[in-house]
Amino acid sequence: MTNDEKHQQAVFDSLSEPVSNRAAAGIERLSTALQHHAWEAGFEKTLTPTQVRVLKLLEQDGDTLGTGALAGRLQISAPTVSDALAALERKGFINRQRNQDDKRAVSITLTDAGKILAETADVLGPIRAAVDAMPPVLQIELLRGVSGAIRELQRNGGIPLQRMCVTCRYFQPNIHADPRLPHHCAYVNAAFGDEHLRLDCKEQETASEIVQQQNWARFVAPIVSKYQE
Repeated sequence: MTNDEKHQQAVFDSLSEPVSNRAAAGIERLSTALQHHAWEAGFEKTLTPTQVRVLKLLEQDGDTLGTGALAGRLQISAPTVSDALAALERKGFINRQRNQDDKRAVSITLTDAGKILAETADVLGPIRAAVDAMPPVLQIELLRGVSGAIRELQRNGGIPLQRMCVTCRYFQPNIHADPRLPHHCAYVNAAFGDEHLRLDCKEQETASEIVQQQNWARFVAPIVSKYQE
């Protein structure tokens, strides 16, 4: 970098907020947009955003989620989830039935009306369309960044554990020579690329903290090296 280029960079560094501040502000705006769309999507159907999110999770994972698991995945309190479930049951969108073997366990299933509603309540639609409009390379960069942000929030206790590739014991980053498919999933014994990174994988098993740190360092090393060139 020439002295002139260093001077120009210094000028912008003095005028700009840190990248983390601007990126966090951008994420907050996306969150606001999602919340607004969730209200719009639920208003016509007399659902709150929380009720819509519960429906979508039940559609995704079937009847494997109880109140506690829903609360953890949604990052809200169990009483709030219970209120949402009670409302959805009153409106005929879910059924709740106690397990015959364990009376404390409750099975939650979508009714036919609930399944139809869950399919049509596309809360992520506007954000997905915006991401789809970006060049594929930027979509992949965004997925990497989101994976890193979620990982850091997990480490700091800011959110519950998420079932991500980058924290999974089966994840082996950058072990293949092919730059398109540099990673390996030991669960399915196959190579994959950054565009295949998952944020919610049912087969995920969380690795130890040491393995997670080692994997993350190997995962970001080529990215950091590229931008340092």
